[in-house]
Amino acid sequence: MPCVLSANTGNVVKIEMQQPERVIHGATVLGGGYAKDGARVYYKGKELKDASASSFVYLGDGYAKDSWRVFYRGWQVENASSSSFQCMEDGYAKDSWRTYYRGEVYDKSSSVKPLGGGYSKDSWTVFYRGQKVEEASASSFEYLDDGYGKDPWSVFYKGRKISDASSSSFQCMRDGYAKDAWNTFYRGEKVDGSSSSSTKNLGGNYTKDTWTVFYKGQKIEDASSSSFEYLGGGYAKDTWRVYYRGMEVKGASSSSFQYMRDGYAKDTWNVYFEGRISSDRF
Repeated sequence: MPCVLSANTGNVVKIEMQQPERVIHGATVLGGGYAKDGARVYYKGKELKDASASSFVYLGDGYAKDSWRVFYRGWQVENASSSSFQCMEDGYAKDSWRTYYRGEVYDKSSSVKPLGGGYSKDSWTVFYRGQKVEEASASSFEYLDDGYGKDPWSVFYKGRKISDASSSSFQCMRDGYAKDAWNTFYRGEKVDGSSSSSTKNLGGNYTKDTWTVFYKGQKIEDASSSSFEYLGGGYAKDTWRVYYRGMEVKGASSSSFQYMRDGYAKDTWNVYFEGRISSDRF
């Protein structure tokens, strides 16, 4: 049986919902799985029995409302104020009294401001996906990129404090990589053996410093940093070897190897698809 989310308690309350045919003729598609015809509103082909078609609008991020009710992915958000309800971004929304994340109340005020990347804050607290970020300073907290955020004292990845990171020198490098004056990080974890001062992001989840090459934060054994280059589509090479997603492509000729498109690459003797020899010919 379908359910409603209680905005007062956070409890899930069962409600009755009619089950019509999934093929809906003559309905207008609103977006986010919602549709309506002249008399009914639907979410993914199922009628929202209590929704008013005449005033029903889709807001974005799974939220919708009519003149009296608010919905999130087809579930009614109980006690939400339709007249003042507005969708923000990243799953956040608010009315005059509460802030919501993915349809659930997480802060009983309307002063929360989304920052991006799942982060938000009010005057006193920082949140990540609706959960409080411990030890973060709301007044100075900023979202950086790729799940990283910081205040003047600490750095965080997806709401978790990174114990060894220096806030003052911390910078994002894309693809989950970041660095400070002393360390390199991948998805919030320190990359062992990486020289932060010389680390460069090559793309495709590859990085290198003066001596070492990494894929998703893991060292690629025997790769030559000085000649290593990213080709595209997960492929990379140095003077002697070819790699696909961090693994050596055995037998591939580095000197003649080139990436084509859509997972395909070739050297003088073979065509490769996603790092394996293919029977296709070009």
